[in-house]
Amino acid sequence: MTDEAAGKLTAAIIRLADALATAKEGNEKESSPYNPLKEKAREETLSQTPSAGARVRARKTGPKVRAAFAKPAVEEVAAHVREKGYTFDADEFWNFYESKGWRIGSHVMKSWQSACVTWQKRYNRDARREAERQAHIDARMDEREAERRRLMDSRRGPDPDEMRRTKIDRGLKLIDELMGGRHV
Repeated sequence: MTDEAAGKLTAAIIRLADALATAKEGNEKESSPYNPLKEKAREETLSQTPSAGARVRARKTGPKVRAAFAKPAVEEVAAHVREKGYTFDADEFWNFYESKGWRIGSHVMKSWQSACVTWQKRYNRDARREAERQAHIDARMDEREAERRRLMDSRRGPDPDEMRRTKIDRGLKLIDELMGGRHV
């Protein structure tokens, strides 16, 4: 049986007990604040559906008490950063939060270890963006270098050796045509 169904069943049984108690009282104008029949039905219902009763009791226990934040030492942060294999600077982390009074916005920090995770994620994201930016710059530099070489080649003219080979090839083709494909 689901918790929702158990809760509905509990409410129906309590309503039935209330109706039964009202019917037994009959025409009495005043009802006593303590109704043993109603209380008994309520106890039986809660004992039959422990999840509903447990939910009620759980709500009454109140919030959990968290231990007060303890500011870490620089060495403690550095050891944690080394242990987890993080790549950001532990001194920079410690100095940053020391200057802010170990607060995030207006709230006192709850866990500096969790703040380290966030710093590492940001460091990785920034490093990835920098690598992408550098790759883009390198590609543009390669394009510019290729364009510069192309312009230099066009200004300089063709390679002299290439020109000689081209002239010889043209001469051989001409001789070949004149001879009709016969070689002497």
